[in-house]
Amino acid sequence: MPSYAGETIRKLREECFLDLGIDPAPDRDAAHEVSELSKRHGLRQNLPDLSGRGKAAIFGPAPYVARDISGYGLKIVADSGISRFLIMNSLPDVIVTDLDGPLHEILFCQRNGSFLFVHVHGDNLEKVKSSMPLFGERTLFTCQSAETYDLFDFGGFTDGDRSAFIADHYGSDSITIYGFRFDDPVPKPFGNQARKLKKLGWARIFLEELAKQRNASLLEGEVISL
Repeated sequence: MPSYAGETIRKLREECFLDLGIDPAPDRDAAHEVSELSKRHGLRQNLPDLSGRGKAAIFGPAPYVARDISGYGLKIVADSGISRFLIMNSLPDVIVTDLDGPLHEILFCQRNGSFLFVHVHGDNLEKVKSSMPLFGERTLFTCQSAETYDLFDFGGFTDGDRSAFIADHYGSDSITIYGFRFDDPVPKPFGNQARKLKKLGWARIFLEELAKQRNASLLEGEVISL
């Protein structure tokens, strides 16, 4: 598959990996293995048609107030944000996940019409492999390496900013992000908060570059927009 991440994003990712001490080789190996396994499981990598939907909204795990989401034509949930989103009695169009979030809720949404964009990297390969028999046909695998092995690379780094790149790929008129805090990440059990904070610093850099490419400004606050 062709990579949708431009040269600027690829260079930013190289800097990001260097800063965080991430070896890209396991990511490439994982992408190759998942590509082969997805074919055996009949999970063809067909990009869903989600274009022409106007405004996009992305929902993360941090607390937010979104009283009326009916005006958004494309609703994307970033991984562990699904629990909070489901409280609004709505289903997302897309869930962008590296499978850190609650799998039973993610699969519930897929069974009821949501598309899964499952991100593959070296650290979650075993989880992706063990979960693959549970995935339905609305599954697309993504990666963060130049050699995509039939997996898609839309750009970005974390689930939240990668969601924004996906919304941009589908031509969204505007992108609004709820529940995504750069300076105060939602803690995860046994998670490294300092490293998470550093990753979110890079998420901000990627979103700033995306805003630049869209001839927009990254507006931060309780709600982030670009």
